[in-house]
Amino acid sequence: MRRHTMLHLSMLLPLAFGGCIQNFELGDGGSSSGDDATSGPGATSTTGNPDTNTSTSASSATTGDAQTPGCTLESPCKLDILVVMDNSADTADVQIGVVHSLVELVAGLQHHEPGVEVPVDVQMMFTSTDLSGDLCWPFEPGTYTPAMGGPVASGCNERIADFTHLGPNPTVREDACTGLCPFDVVPSDPFLAFYGEDSNVPDVSAVDVDGDGDLDSPAAQAAACLAPQGLVGCGYEAPLAAMARALDPSAAWNNGVRPFLREGSAVTVILVSPETECSLDDQEALTDPQYQQINPQTGMLQVSSAACWNAGMDCPDPEDGSCEIASEPLAPLERYQQLLAGGLREIEGREISMVAITGVPPITGRSETPPYVPDEGGLEDIHLRGWIDGTYPAGDVFPSEAAAGVDVADLEFEYGIGPACARVDEGSGAEVRALPSPRMITACRDVNRQAGFTGDIGERCCIESVCDPRPSLACVEGWITQDWTLDD
Repeated sequence: MRRHTMLHLSMLLPLAFGGCIQNFELGDGGSSSGDDATSGPGATSTTGNPDTNTSTSASSATTGDAQTPGCTLESPCKLDILVVMDNSADTADVQIGVVHSLVELVAGLQHHEPGVEVPVDVQMMFTSTDLSGDLCWPFEPGTYTPAMGGPVASGCNERIADFTHLGPNPTVREDACTGLCPFDVVPSDPFLAFYGEDSNVPDVSAVDVDGDGDLDSPAAQAAACLAPQGLVGCGYEAPLAAMARALDPSAAWNNGVRPFLREGSAVTVILVSPETECSLDDQEALTDPQYQQINPQTGMLQVSSAACWNAGMDCPDPEDGSCEIASEPLAPLERYQQLLAGGLREIEGREISMVAITGVPPITGRSETPPYVPDEGGLEDIHLRGWIDGTYPAGDVFPSEAAAGVDVADLEFEYGIGPACARVDEGSGAEVRALPSPRMITACRDVNRQAGFTGDIGERCCIESVCDPRPSLACVEGWITQDWTLDD
């Protein structure tokens, strides 16, 4: 039997994310698929396939290395962006911060200066981290349908019931939708598509949805309406499995006349989750007692979100920082490296990049040259530790939790590992806490590497802090500047 350490209050020594963490070297990855007759707003839709499918479609499988294209106004470079948003409980403030960043990103990409900046034809698909499962579906509201890696193309106001927490005394956080999307603006396809001011969104009046003083285009408004995913999703978050389903070359939305993944496009994946990555093929594996925590209310072992850390990591001696990513029962990370670096990059010849907005300390500095990756704070400052008793900031219990009678024992039961970062905004009252997610970080860093880990290809991974009020997406523009040239 594998040994798993239950972290208790006596184990508060910081545990460094040391070199013993499996696959924590820089990595590399790969690209996309589909048939596309023209560039610009595209379509198709519906069901996804299991994340175990890492094959490439016959119509798009052309071997070769990713190329550095020249872009013109008549033939812009194509960028397909996938956004996977955590929609579990207590992510309202996370989603609000990321939506602000996405609105800014869309505005920046739309307004590339002709003849000076690279022209980019963008498609952007949104999905959630929810793949349901036996531990989750019994608690799903009747009005809710898990995305299962498929495109979420309805506006958040249409899904407003999803912004009320589950439970006997639910918290209502409709502001995570309506604060940036007062009324639904949605594309005509299962994803947002835009090039300059042209888009697949109705021509509504420009309004300032993010409060920065600038009017936001219909495309930016659509991003603000599509990105919020609600708060009733499965608490065993599966961002990597959702990504794999979304990028599955055989999925309906990646085929047809104008699919999400277009032939010849670069692909950027944006993963957003404040919790430990928990992709696996069968949630029942988490009910094994070795992955469970003691419920302080009953004194008995019980499955909770902590099982994602306990099942995903081997920590035989936490006091010396000896933690490694476990080979089972969670889905092997090689599965996702095979999809990105093997299928999309090496077979289809696409350029691949990833932004992981996850549990690392706040970013305090980044490179001044493209792709503007963080180089101070963040991953450099992360430590593994247990929970600290007391109310924030002296301890880890948020003020709202303390008022509700939650103590550190409850948090230890719920999450297992202590937080990598946290913040409380005195003005807005926003409370954000994020756990370390070595699997998500490793999958991102693997994008820097060739398939089979045979060599590095450069900085294709950007690890941002979900605790930053506005997590940066500067790396997306940085990769465009770095990879593409402007042709006459």
